[in-house]
Amino acid sequence: AGPTTGCSRAEVALPSTTLDTTARTAARRRIDAMRARGTTAMAEGLRLGVLEVMNHHDPAGINRVVLLGDGVPNERAGIEDTAASAGARGVTITALGLGLDYDETLMGAIAQRSGGRFHYVEDSSAVAQLFREEVLRMERVVARNAVAVLTPGPGVEVQNVVGVEATRTDAGIVISLGDVTEGAARDLIVRMKAPSRRNGASVELLDVSLGYDDAVAGAGHVERRTFLGARASSSADERATGRNEDVERTAARAQLAAGTLAAIRDARTGDVAQAQAHLDSVLDAARECARRDRDGELERRVASLRGLRGALPSVAPSTTAPEAAPAAAVRVAHSEALSALSGE
Repeated sequence: AGPTTGCSRAEVALPSTTLDTTARTAARRRIDAMRARGTTAMAEGLRLGVLEVMNHHDPAGINRVVLLGDGVPNERAGIEDTAASAGARGVTITALGLGLDYDETLMGAIAQRSGGRFHYVEDSSAVAQLFREEVLRMERVVARNAVAVLTPGPGVEVQNVVGVEATRTDAGIVISLGDVTEGAARDLIVRMKAPSRRNGASVELLDVSLGYDDAVAGAGHVERRTFLGARASSSADERATGRNEDVERTAARAQLAAGTLAAIRDARTGDVAQAQAHLDSVLDAARECARRDRDGELERRVASLRGLRGALPSVAPSTTAPEAAPAAAVRVAHSEALSALSGE
């Protein structure tokens, strides 16, 4: 979808069509004729793009929208709702942020709420390669429309799922995971609070169901279930032996990524001091975890964020012309944090 002549509105330049030689030629002509005029009508453009896919939705196929954004939308209202609605209908959105002027927080939320992916594109020359990679990724999809539902046990409170868009419903806490590619791994770090139990008592923590559409054998909708439990103990030594270092490392990395996104989001709203304080706290906690667990990868990730604190003011609303280096540092940190949370 592109803007119409003389106004900041969006239109469908080429309706959904099956690509053959003739259709490809017509599509290229339409693309070559596109001109950007006015401001960025992202809300309407995204809505029209999602509508095209929904109108031609193929339950047995891959239904995807690719959103390329290089600016801040003239109206944010409804954009995240459109993304969430698309995800609920089995349409995922790949969001590509181009250059230094786009709103990385919004573009990341669009991808997350639809169960899609986000990529930072530093230069327009890299767009074609990312499109090729996205097409190859779609060819490796083994499960479509994956959704996890978490149901806490009696008295157990799920405080949050770290860095992930989750919806609380009567059925439980619903997390859209979108399409799953061959060999991919996705970790969900769930923070829970349980009431005190007597020593030795069994604690029912969480029922987890994962539903998805089989994209390999054509088995239709498949559902898998598992249950997580624990045993209460008053012994500090026994609790220490129950630690899982791999889980703790994964949780520390996820919390660093989620904290990075939160700091950037705070800066985007104009509260730079709060953003920097939040980032300081997150980095201190990550350093302590890296030291305690001798986690070299976490140390590397902390070191890579060393310059983010000073770069945060570059995305504040009051900054009219951010310098390229600080703004790029924010974009890179944001992209790496989202990739860490999505298992890429």
